[in-house]
Amino acid sequence: MRSWILIILISFFSFAWAQETNIKASLDTNLISIGDQAHLKIDIQAPVQSELIVPIAQDTLSKSIEIVDWTIDTIKDNPDFQHYLLNYSITSFDSGYYAIPPQMLIEKTSGDTLQTEPILFAVATIAVDTTKQEVFDIKSPVAAPWSLIEFLKEAYPYLLALLGLFIIAGIAFWWWKKSRKKEQAPVKIIVPKEEAHVIALRALAQLKEKKLWQNDRTKEYFIELSEILRNYFENRFQVAAMESTSQEIFELFSSSKMLNDEVFVAVKQVLSLADMAKFAKVKPLAHENDLSLKNAYKIVESTQINEKVVSKEEPSHDA
Repeated sequence: MRSWILIILISFFSFAWAQETNIKASLDTNLISIGDQAHLKIDIQAPVQSELIVPIAQDTLSKSIEIVDWTIDTIKDNPDFQHYLLNYSITSFDSGYYAIPPQMLIEKTSGDTLQTEPILFAVATIAVDTTKQEVFDIKSPVAAPWSLIEFLKEAYPYLLALLGLFIIAGIAFWWWKKSRKKEQAPVKIIVPKEEAHVIALRALAQLKEKKLWQNDRTKEYFIELSEILRNYFENRFQVAAMESTSQEIFELFSSSKMLNDEVFVAVKQVLSLADMAKFAKVKPLAHENDLSLKNAYKIVESTQINEKVVSKEEPSHDA
């Protein structure tokens, strides 16, 4: 009977111990040379219902022990337990003996704090055998290549000054070239311009020969006819007729009294009909086209500076 009780008690305590939270630390080596690496493993086990807080060091474990890298792995070997492996890669650049501080674990559910035992860690200097090691001279500093950005940061004041000199030199050269051109400018031979009425009458004769409206090109006919008259007004009266609307031309002649009533009526007939043909797509009748050309001749001949007496034998201006 006692043996059964002993077995039951041992099983109970084994089960209870298995349900406890544990944290253990181990080091793959306790001695490294300066700059070498060692691997510290923190083994954490806890019941699945436990809430754990594990502080993880980021840069150093102590003043002389640096962390190169760290990872944490989850091991699923028992569905009733949480099992984690926290792995640190550590190094040191100071020789001596150091103690890796205890690593902590806080069980939030119970409020207990667990920690590992400190681990002794030694860092040794590298022994140099001068009998076998060849000694070399100290190398001179290696010139690091300059990037474009570094060059611009250093040289931009000089570049700006150089750019300013180029601009000043360019302006001076342009000014000198311009002044030299003025000095050497060739003498222009001014050819006397034809009289306004000569140009207009020639253009009207050419328009008549084209027979545009007779070939169903009425809009083109009135565009040329109105341009001939507007050019004549500019050359004869020095007004901006090409840039003015027909209404503005009517108001100008009405207020200035440059034209007599008969010629003014002829101007209104030609330009008004031309506007309707160009912009309103009106197709004037044949007698209106012919009348517009006759009125254009009448306007030019009536307002020319050197009036020309038309003989009875001179042909009529039929379209």
